Amino acid sequence: MLRILLLFIAIAASIPAWRATAQRTTRGGRTQVARSTAAADTKQRPADTDTVVAPEPGAVVFTGYDKTLNSTRESLFVSNNGTATLSWLLLTIDYLDPAGRQLHRRTVPVACDIPAGQTRRIDIASWDRQGVYFYRGSEPRRRVTAAASPYTVTLSADSVAMRKDTR
Repeated sequence: MLRILLLFIAIAASIPAWRATAQRTTRGGRTQVARSTAAADTKQRPADTDTVVAPEPGAVVFTGYDKTLNSTRESLFVSNNGTATLSWLLLTIDYLDPAGRQLHRRTVPVACDIPAGQTRRIDIASWDRQGVYFYRGSEPRRRVTAAASPYTVTLSADSVAMRKDTR
């Protein structure tokens, strides 16, 4: 019996160590460290900005907001009606139910490059992590369950960073 036990230990010790290494089971970029690093990258104001200001009324216009059911991204169009290139903005979004009650509010820093007089689409991560809300103005999907809830938004630019063109 002792010989069998010693033989078993010798065989187990001779198995290569690479078989005993841990297997990575997480997806790349989905860890907490990756999320916090990505969030820190978007919060930094670009170094080439000239001025950070509260935008004048009508200088930054938001249109075409969209978020479908189960979507992980929200998209919107930002028009720069100012005289300088828009390189960064602090966007506040209020999410409202059909009765006008606030569901959620958040402020998102967005790095962008929108020349004066032009419009660009901006994509941000969705606030709805469970995928149960959809924007009322979005094109409906085939399967909208009874548990899904519509919402509307109000968008405002709290501050913007403008870069003067040196042409």
